[in-house]
Amino acid sequence: MCNTATLNIINICDHLSSVHPELDRNLLLAGAFFHDIGKIKEFEMSSVKIDISHQGMLEGHVVIGHNILSEKIKSIEDFPEKLKFKLLHIILSHHGKPENGSAKKPMLPEAVAIHYADECDAKVDLFLRLKREANTEDSWLWDKKIKGHIYLK
Repeated sequence: MCNTATLNIINICDHLSSVHPELDRNLLLAGAFFHDIGKIKEFEMSSVKIDISHQGMLEGHVVIGHNILSEKIKSIEDFPEKLKFKLLHIILSHHGKPENGSAKKPMLPEAVAIHYADECDAKVDLFLRLKREANTEDSWLWDKKIKGHIYLK
């Protein structure tokens, strides 16, 4: 499972690791890759549509992702415990705060980087989509999702 958004976040984090070489690049890139792993079970496909699964509705991809990675790590002999906790923390904290779906606030520099890379990519994608879909000759579009204006020219 590696969608465009995940690749964007990996690329943003890779760049951040060159700007801030004190970040653990391996942890950062692994966390970026795995942060949304729970989405593989959060959604289900039929011949007609993609919809949220019962598990996805009841648990959400953050909890599902934590469980998936935790189970995989158990199957790896001598997996470093501290690394396990860091990777699981990244999954649990990548939405930034509990009201956004995180179990924890980010407490590692790499977790903060992944949270903001995810947030940045989502916001830029939203603005670009709204601009693309704007059906107006006006210079400005007001949108209720962002509670503000977007410059279209």
